Amino acid sequence: SKHVLSIGGAFKFSTYVTTPYVQVFVDNFIEVGFCVQSRALAHAHLTPKNRAEIDRIVKQIRPYHGILLLEDVWPSPDANPSVTLLLKHCEPDRSILDMSTASGIPLLQVFLIVRHLLLWARAVVIYPLCNTNVYSCSTLPKPLGRYVSLFTQQFGPSFHLAEALAQFDPPNTLGDYLNSRQPLADQQNKAKVIVALLRHQLIMQLHRFCYIVPPFSDARMPRSGHHCPDSLK
Repeated sequence: SKHVLSIGGAFKFSTYVTTPYVQVFVDNFIEVGFCVQSRALAHAHLTPKNRAEIDRIVKQIRPYHGILLLEDVWPSPDANPSVTLLLKHCEPDRSILDMSTASGIPLLQVFLIVRHLLLWARAVVIYPLCNTNVYSCSTLPKPLGRYVSLFTQQFGPSFHLAEALAQFDPPNTLGDYLNSRQPLADQQNKAKVIVALLRHQLIMQLHRFCYIVPPFSDARMPRSGHHCPDSLK
């Protein structure tokens, strides 16, 4: 076991120059992992945050939020069974409450797993995908050359990234993009495109906020049919 660990450790140290993760398997079963948090966030093209900032974010998460895995990860055989079970039910169109209900894992424990995924830069918090969500092209300019090859590998040579991004400039709803009149297979493929675009932060969701504020005046408004006083005009 020590021999395997030393070889794996040396190999991972050489790759650590470009990646923030160290993952070594002892006897091809027990995983020993290490993560440099700041570098992991930068590697995922996320704004670097310290542990205290991430803890503040976790406290603001609500059961109606969802999580989006930044890559298709799967835990090692000796991982916590709750993590493995939750990942089976982790879908971008499900809320944290839905995942808790479907998996049978208590909601508090789900939040702890979500915190772990955020600390390791394995996931981001999103609103679950639904047809009414409005998305727009990301305002942060990014070189598309590298992404073109990535999307071509995933969706085939006939896929055009610029054409997909043009669907969200101007902003567009998810329902309009999926287009329920198209075959189901095409809709499912477009849903995968949305997930990939969100993973690489090439699109972002737009939100509409409504604020209810008390009136700034305590003057009594006239009833219907009555003359409006000059003081209120």
